[in-house]
Amino acid sequence: MSNECGNLPVCGYFKKYSGADADAHLVCIKTYCQGPRCGLCEREVYRKTHNVTPPDELMPHGAMAA
Repeated sequence: MSNECGNLPVCGYFKKYSGADADAHLVCIKTYCQGPRCGLCEREVYRKTHNVTPPDELMPHGAMAA
């Protein structure tokens, strides 16, 4: 199983926050987007449940970014 999300090229969260200085975003990206919890992304759950793209501010662990 790959440790990098296949949605990175189109992910609003990744596009918006991958260059952020905030440690919370960097840890989240290294853990979910490019790490061991890749398959547990709440953004993907949201996409499948609501059949729409999640808001950019929805973090992979399910909390909303401030």
